[in-house]
Amino acid sequence: EIMGVIQQHHAKLYYAGTKANWPLADYELGEIQESLDNAMKFYPKFKQVPVPLTELIPTTMKASLAQVRAAIEQKNEKSFVQAFGALSVSCSNCHQAASHPFVKIQAPTAAMFSNQQFAP
Repeated sequence: EIMGVIQQHHAKLYYAGTKANWPLADYELGEIQESLDNAMKFYPKFKQVPVPLTELIPTTMKASLAQVRAAIEQKNEKSFVQAFGALSVSCSNCHQAASHPFVKIQAPTAAMFSNQQFAP
C-alpha cells in the first residue's frame, strides 16, 4: 500500500515539475521521501527481499532523490525531467533488487488526476 501511495506522488511530482510548479513539486518529493521512510520504519525486513529495506532504499534511491531536489531548488525544467527519469530508473532498480522486477516505473504517459490543477 505504501508503494501505491508513492506511485501517486511520483505522478504528481512529474506533473508539478513539468508545469514549473516548484512548491508543489517540492511538496510531492517530500511526500515520496516520507513514504519511503515509512516503508523502512514499518517493513525493515519485507517478505523474501534479500536485503533489508533499511539498506536497500537508501542505497538505490538517495542519489536520484537528491538530483530531483536539486532541480527543484534550481527551478530548472530540463534538469527536472532528466532527474525525474533517473528517479524512475532508481525506483525500478529498487524493485528489481527487492525481487519485484515486474514493477517497472516510468513517467506518466496519459493525463491523471484531472481533478487537480498542476500549473502554478
